[in-house]
Amino acid sequence: MTNQHDIWRAALGLLTSFCVCLGPGHRDTGYAFSHLSLQEFFAALHLLASPQVDREALSQHVTLHSRWVQRTKARLGLSDHLPTFLAGLASRACRSFLSLLAEREEEWVAAKQEVVLQALKKLATRRLTGPKVVELCHCVGETQDPELASFMARSLPQQLPFHNFLLTYADLASLTSILGHRDGPIHLDFEGCPLEPRCPETLAGCGQVENLR
Repeated sequence: MTNQHDIWRAALGLLTSFCVCLGPGHRDTGYAFSHLSLQEFFAALHLLASPQVDREALSQHVTLHSRWVQRTKARLGLSDHLPTFLAGLASRACRSFLSLLAEREEEWVAAKQEVVLQALKKLATRRLTGPKVVELCHCVGETQDPELASFMARSLPQQLPFHNFLLTYADLASLTSILGHRDGPIHLDFEGCPLEPRCPETLAGCGQVENLR
């Protein structure tokens, strides 16, 4: 990297540097994103703004991951937050920014955003485990699309179980936001789920919750 790039990197704090041993007496400087979430965010930007990424390839990245991390793997992977970033960038509020970034008309950007929205809508029709329901709530909330939120709320079963995984305040806040678009009642079951402090407060005033245990 040039000195100018080093100044840019240090100012923005996007990258960290480290020493790479290439062999006896040979070392170089390597660079990595300061946090994996930065790498995922820029990956999401690339998928939505790059003309080289077609719609089919984009839709394949809109997936849901299990939250049972301790049972399946030691730590989060490199793409666990990618769908959430894609959902957020699919918001209408991001359209003009993506149009400038991609140097394309907003109609072109809107078509790629629609791919993400339709992929999320398809996921909402499936029978999902509790952790994936929570992740989908986060994604749908990030889109700021009331029609999609209403569709997901209607698609949820009347009895919605969440078993044996940690639920955070943000998780229940996202769920409550989606349930606000639902007309009918719903029964929630949090058996074996550790809850962060103040979690039950998020459900206060949510008239759609008819039964809670």
